[in-house]
Amino acid sequence: MTATLVLALPAVPDARDAATCWWSIVDGAIVARGADAAWRDHVADDRAATPVVALAPAAATRIAFTRIADLPPRQAAGIARLQALEGALGERATLHAVASRPDAADEPIVTAVVANATMLEWLDWLDAMGVDARAIVPAALLLPLGADWRAARIGGESVIGRSGIVFPNEPALVSALVGQDDVTELATDTIDAALVAAVVAPPLDLRAGVFARRRRWFVDRARIRELAMLLAFVPLIALMIALAKLWQLDASANRLDADAVARASATLGKPVTLATAEAELDLRASRIAGAGGRLATPLAALYQQMQVETTISATTLGWRGDGTLAATLAAPRVDEINRLLLGLQRDGYTVTAVPRQGSDGRSIAELTIRAQP
Repeated sequence: MTATLVLALPAVPDARDAATCWWSIVDGAIVARGADAAWRDHVADDRAATPVVALAPAAATRIAFTRIADLPPRQAAGIARLQALEGALGERATLHAVASRPDAADEPIVTAVVANATMLEWLDWLDAMGVDARAIVPAALLLPLGADWRAARIGGESVIGRSGIVFPNEPALVSALVGQDDVTELATDTIDAALVAAVVAPPLDLRAGVFARRRRWFVDRARIRELAMLLAFVPLIALMIALAKLWQLDASANRLDADAVARASATLGKPVTLATAEAELDLRASRIAGAGGRLATPLAALYQQMQVETTISATTLGWRGDGTLAATLAAPRVDEINRLLLGLQRDGYTVTAVPRQGSDGRSIAELTIRAQP
């Protein structure tokens, strides 16, 4: 069951007086109506959950119809809104204007202008009544317009209009605009149908811009329990992820260890374990002449000197069985290579160099580096 309460906003809101015209609509039909404060009986215990649509008095709302061609609906509505403000009495900053967005190109744009102070009075009255209107619809727009003049009583006041114009049914306005033309008084059933349709799809909603309805957040206890259970599982999930990462790292380390043992066994020509592989390789290297047979020692010395001389690059590296490191170095100038050679000699290495000129103009040196015995 879908129930909506429609309230006619009073012309002079009084927080102490709840009496007004009202309609209770259930499943698209008006089931109750009145012009008193009995509408409170149709408000649920949780007032925030009661859908409410308010009707703005025609006397306080200026309605206009504008046609703007060859523009997208959004831009056309913006221009119509500005035109409505310019044509209204009063300072623009003190007025609130909204515009509709027509579905068809030949459909006029409806604009409504109301004073900011009036909007605040209506909202304050609704708040004092304990309800929050999801929409505020100009009551004059409930009048079905046609080629002839039509009139009806809506929300305690009478309105009159025809295609392109609608206004309060006041003698001075009727005399000036209607004159001696015939006016058809619409039946209540017609207005009731328009009221039900406006609840489903408001023709214009004054609750826009600075007066837009604020979204209210409601606490769902079932959702909170689900969230609490999820948060309780977060540390467990984090622990499981950490354990999975550790397992992956351990598996990777085991694969690397196995690969290292296989390579060491192939090099030594006999099976070794991870614990004995390094000792066996050191023993094999110690039997090679020069620098204990270690490649890492002269290579580290060369790398250290190249960190100082950043313009030098090594194009080739080679290791000889007699403990000699061979390298081809290239630099923009030969001075950089000379400084590197002097640095290696200061570190206690025997260095030979054969210089030449590269095809790209750089200085090339063929080096051999060997630790002094």
